[in-house]
Amino acid sequence: MTTLPKDERLHLRVTGEHHTLIEQAARLEGLTLTGFATRHLVEAATRVVEHHHLTQLGREEAEAFLRALEEDEAPAGVARLTRHFGQVALPVRDEP
Repeated sequence: MTTLPKDERLHLRVTGEHHTLIEQAARLEGLTLTGFATRHLVEAATRVVEHHHLTQLGREEAEAFLRALEEDEAPAGVARLTRHFGQVALPVRDEP
């Protein structure tokens, strides 16, 4: 595994209670405080960025997408998607 140079610093100020809790968690995972903080901050940041990159459809777009999935000439795998989306609500943003 290639280790990249660490040439940036991140300074945090936390309460004594938070510091104690984070130190305890790091020890339980066998990590240094820096290793623990880095691992969990990067995981959280990745989730946030991925969430914001998801495509959000307006109601009209979502309905057109579902109609396209139901077309007879749709590929075979689309039937599975249609069943899935029929069971799970699509994230739809409200129109302005």
